[in-house]
Amino acid sequence: MKEGRRRPACVLRLLVFPVFTPGSFLMRAGFIAVVFFIVQLLGMRDAMSLLSGTLPEGGASWEGAALGCMVYFFAYFGFVLVVPVLVIAAPVFHLLLKLHGARRRIPPEPDGTCQRGPGAVQCGQMLKGS
Repeated sequence: MKEGRRRPACVLRLLVFPVFTPGSFLMRAGFIAVVFFIVQLLGMRDAMSLLSGTLPEGGASWEGAALGCMVYFFAYFGFVLVVPVLVIAAPVFHLLLKLHGARRRIPPEPDGTCQRGPGAVQCGQMLKGS
């Protein structure tokens, strides 16, 4: 990547963060909440009057009001429905990981044989991860 075109680290973390971890649940909930508050501050809530068949105050066009209505609709329902689920799921998932332990099986080598050598274990044996 060129030096003049560096992306902020927080954006990169959001894009490459693992999907199913408690931290990623909270990070995505925070992102949705920030998007909703930005949409709210931009005043797109007024465009929701389009649902009742009226244009918002200020003489906006139908297209602009429809876009604002759609953006606010998805941001609002993301904030109201998705964020609480993610916030509740993060500690529950963390607790389940702690109780069950992150287990994984030792896979066989690409040629189908198992690992050999000092300290080797049998194929398919469960390992405890942290």
